[in-house]
Amino acid sequence: MKGQGVARTILRSHLDPSMGEAVLTVKPEQATSVHLVVDQAGAEKQPELFLHDVELSSFSLRQTASHAIAIDQPLVDGLLLEGVEDSSVKHLSLERGNRHSLILSRTRDIAIEYVRLEDDSKSGGIVLRDATNTQTRGFTLPASSS
Repeated sequence: MKGQGVARTILRSHLDPSMGEAVLTVKPEQATSVHLVVDQAGAEKQPELFLHDVELSSFSLRQTASHAIAIDQPLVDGLLLEGVEDSSVKHLSLERGNRHSLILSRTRDIAIEYVRLEDDSKSGGIVLRDATNTQTRGFTLPASSS
């Protein structure tokens, strides 16, 4: 998905937290008929599914809280990449209003470049869960509120 630039392409979300875990989620669709594979111990398991060559670039992601959402409900995450490899996230602005701006879960070989985070969470906006070989360059993090 490629926009026309962070100031020109703004994805605005009015997502209800009960409808999903993130404003924008990129992950493989679960196959309905998957052949099981046998691991070294002889146990059957489902093979891991991955999306390849995903490119997200040149847009802003803005979540707008709806007045219909109760204040005590947790906000959703901004951008979630799960089960993605050999991909890139470049020239994005992930704006305030998300629980975490960016989450990488079960990812491999992801390049993250020139991303501006406006996140109020203590995590710094980025959460890595089983993220292998993540390369980052050119981050702008929020100023400390201390």
